[in-house]
Parts: sequence; structure tokens; C-alpha cells
Amino acid sequence: VWTKQLSMMVELGTASSAKSGHLLYNDFIESNLIEYYRSHLERFNKNFAAQLQEFKDGNLLFEIMQRKIWDVAAADSLALKKYYEAHKSNYWWEPSADALVVTASDDAVANEAVSSLTKEVKNWRTLVAQSNTALQGDSGRFELGQMPVPEGTQVHDGMITPSMKNEADNIILFCYILKVYPQKEPRSFQDAKGFVINDYQNELENRWVATLRSKYPVKVNEAAFKALLQ
Repeated sequence: VWTKQLSMMVELGTASSAKSGHLLYNDFIESNLIEYYRSHLERFNKNFAAQLQEFKDGNLLFEIMQRKIWDVAAADSLALKKYYEAHKSNYWWEPSADALVVTASDDAVANEAVSSLTKEVKNWRTLVAQSNTALQGDSGRFELGQMPVPEGTQVHDGMITPSMKNEADNIILFCYILKVYPQKEPRSFQDAKGFVINDYQNELENRWVATLRSKYPVKVNEAAFKALLQ
């Protein structure tokens, strides 16, 4: 390969009087050395080699966690429901509300949306779709502490909360409150599913780690460990 490249460079050098064959040869050697260095940087730079190995180890860990923990937990619906039934007391709704959370691009859009929703809230999806992205809406059950509502606001069924402005991008947020649940209530499996998946993944991981520790016990060289602390 080098011989072919060198021949091509020499031919170019013959066609041009700007560079001698000797200079072309030096350029050829330099360019190939640089390319070799780039391709084998981990051999010359220990920090880069350590970082590269860290990336490789991280990718391997991600892949095995995906196969052994995350995908397994998310796909095993029977195991998730069984876990939920055994840990129901961990999943509760704090005081909450069924609500529509609206994001508007500016005050004028927000005021128009408030006027429309006051007349008919059921068509909020049509209102959002016709806004050309000036409006966004998200409906569901939200804990009161997680909703974009001014501090101290007393919410009740059917109200539209005072608007709040996000100073970072000047968007306007408000909520249409459909139904308030003032008391703490247990979450259904469907409502708690995201939390259940996360907790079940943690349990699977703990079991797996315990199995690995049992199969591959860790032995600490106390003398070497103490030397590190000096």
C-alpha cells in the first residue's frame, strides 16, 4: 500500500516542478506516521487508553443491564403485578387532581386559550391542534405539588388556575382543574406502573449482584489497601 501511495506521489511530483521527489517522500512519511499515530493513539497516550477502556466497559455494562435487568423487568407483566401486590403500601397518591396542564407561547395565546376552555374544555385537543404549536396540553392526574400553580393557590373542581410565566423561555403555564382529590389515596397498578418497574428493576439488580458476589467472591489484599491510604 505504501509503495502504491509513494508511486502516486512521485508521479504527482514529476508533473509539478513545485516539489522535488525528496520533499514528496518526506510528506508521504509524515502523513502516514500521523495517520498511524491517530489510529493507535491508545498505545501512546495512557489517559486516552484508560478513557477508551472505560467507554468499552460502560457499553458492556449497559448491554448486560439491558438484557438481564431493564428489558426483563419491563416485559414481565405477571412479575410486575405480583411485585405490586406485595408492596402496595409503597405506592400512594398525595393530594392530587385530574387536570389539563396548558403551555402557551405568550400572554395573548394564553388569554385566548383561557377564554376558549372556559366555554368548552372537552375540545382542548382540537384547540391545541389548531394553534400551530403555540399551545401544548397534557391531561392526566397530577399531585398538587407537581402542578405549575402559584404557591398558596387553593384549587377546586372546574377552576382555571392563575397563569405562571417560565422566566427561562417566557412561556405561560396554567391548569384547568377537572376534579380534586384532597386526601392521600393508594395508587392503582396502572397508576403506579412506572414506579413498580423501577423498583422491580432494582430488586432484580440486587439479586443479580448477590449471585455474582456468591459466585465470584471479592478478596481484598489488606496490605495493598492500607498502602493506598498512606
